[in-house]
Amino acid sequence: MKLFHISGDISDLNEISFKPRVPLFRAKGENDTIPRVCFSDSILGCLRAIPECDECGLGYKMTKKLNFNTPVLYDVYMLDTSCLGDKEILNPNQLKRLEYVPDANNNNEYWILSEITCSKIFRINITDVIVDEQGNEEILYEKLFT
Repeated sequence: MKLFHISGDISDLNEISFKPRVPLFRAKGENDTIPRVCFSDSILGCLRAIPECDECGLGYKMTKKLNFNTPVLYDVYMLDTSCLGDKEILNPNQLKRLEYVPDANNNNEYWILSEITCSKIFRINITDVIVDEQGNEEILYEKLFT
């Protein structure tokens, strides 16, 4: 299975190691003791799982930056999970059942519990965020190859 991780810490490296840690910023009700590296099975899932966007909605934060013509850049990394053992990964159903992440199924969030090395596949620039009347957000982005 292929999983994605995004980082706002822009790097020129094509490969990077991630060491599990307890995130400084977490969603309300998210576990605050287990070190992990968070992934999703989609880039949109990664963007929606950004904890600082949880309270005000992803659209608010992104749109605010876009209105000031500030680039909203993220490096996108990919991990092939075939190299991991069952004890090194928690899937969305496990995260929800164990009450580690309330919205794990919404974002298809996975936790990797061991140090891993990922390849950067590209950089994205958020170009627009569209919020419909029901509050559903669509995030438009362009791929920037580095």
